[in-house]
Amino acid sequence: MQTSNPGNYADWWGNDVWYVDYKNGTRTASGGKQGKNNIGRAQKDLHNSLAECASGDTIYIRPHTDPHVHGRDPREITPYSGDALNWTIPYEKHHISIIGTGKISKGGLANETLLRGHRGATTPTLRIAGAYATVENLCFRYNLPVTPQNNACIEIDNKTETTDAGYAATINNCTFREYSYASNGHGAIVVESSRWNAVLNCTFYDAWCGIWLGSSKNTVIGFVADGNTFIADAADVGNDIRIPDAQHMDIRNNSFQHAQPSAGAPNLYVYCAGTATGTFENNYLATTEATIGTAAGLSNIVDVANKCGADATWMTNS
Repeated sequence: MQTSNPGNYADWWGNDVWYVDYKNGTRTASGGKQGKNNIGRAQKDLHNSLAECASGDTIYIRPHTDPHVHGRDPREITPYSGDALNWTIPYEKHHISIIGTGKISKGGLANETLLRGHRGATTPTLRIAGAYATVENLCFRYNLPVTPQNNACIEIDNKTETTDAGYAATINNCTFREYSYASNGHGAIVVESSRWNAVLNCTFYDAWCGIWLGSSKNTVIGFVADGNTFIADAADVGNDIRIPDAQHMDIRNNSFQHAQPSAGAPNLYVYCAGTATGTFENNYLATTEATIGTAAGLSNIVDVANKCGADATWMTNS
């Protein structure tokens, strides 16, 4: 199956397509082009496809077709043990798309393309340093049970790279499961010092913190969280979204489907600090608390048309 691009719009449409199949693919050494534009000769490892792809390429990952040991999900896909690393979209490669071919219908778990990092690693499962990346239709599971680690499932990283690393990434229709690391300095998705990123239509199951923004190097600017769903027991959540010192945030159309967080301070659906600015609009919070300031610490972020409770009552501003 030839899917190469004829050359027009290379930076936007993509030069080549890569296929990854952990069950039936073939592992090749560095320099091998296995899985390039040929679905019948898929690569076995995402690591190799990321190493060989070029800016503008697309990588499709098939769900592992072996059953999970618990019988419900496909088996988790983990980095090849010979690599001893989790996955990275490097700074030098822009417009990379990684797309799972399994079924994720707004949080559905069956037949998902399920990724999990090395159990003992202290690095993110997927680190995004290249600009304009797209990650879509994948499921990430936090890499317990060996030892609790502070690493994210996805980290969009401009802290350790050159200017504008991780710029304008999009995470769409992904699921994040069991991010249980109880710390106000980490989350299932971490956006560190990067600008104009978006998390869209994702589902977070049992995450102590779902989305964490950090401004250790530069202020996060222009972050969008739209259409996401947060599902958990309130006793397992400290805050669903944490925003310190960020500008022009757009937090809208999200559904927080649990009672007021109670796992540990700040015990808020959304926590904003410092000079964070933007809007919190048209969100649903499954709490009987009708005052937005009690349910979410929005600081300078403006709240507009948010609802709470089983009867979807409009929340007040004070």
